Amino acid sequence: MIAIIFICGLYNIGFAIFHISFWKIFNWDSELKKLSFANKAVMQLLNVQIIYYFIFVAIICFVFPTELITTKFGNFFMGGASMFWLIASIFIIRAIGEFNYVGFFKKIKYTQFGRNDTKYYSPLCLIIGILTIIIDLNK
Repeated sequence: MIAIIFICGLYNIGFAIFHISFWKIFNWDSELKKLSFANKAVMQLLNVQIIYYFIFVAIICFVFPTELITTKFGNFFMGGASMFWLIASIFIIRAIGEFNYVGFFKKIKYTQFGRNDTKYYSPLCLIIGILTIIIDLNK
């Protein structure tokens, strides 16, 4: 179980790196200029907050794996994090796609979004879903 918690820490670091790269991947220097000042600020602040969350959870997984398993607080934290990631199981369905615009079997593949979906989003959704199931099965 400690190995799975360590993998969860790595998983969260991966998500933090992914969110850190949003400015480059999504060309936010020019794309966010299309938004109002408030919406641009909210978009970036929310992304920074989720980066903090992923790093925070990763640190907890790396520093306190035994406590996560053996204490009431650790169980509560894991339950709360599991509920957060329960939604992630939906991502497996998203990875398969709705067959036109998203997923591995989409028909429209050659737009910028289609290429990013194939390269980043669909594999990421599949990984989220699989890890969620693995964690749930090992409780």
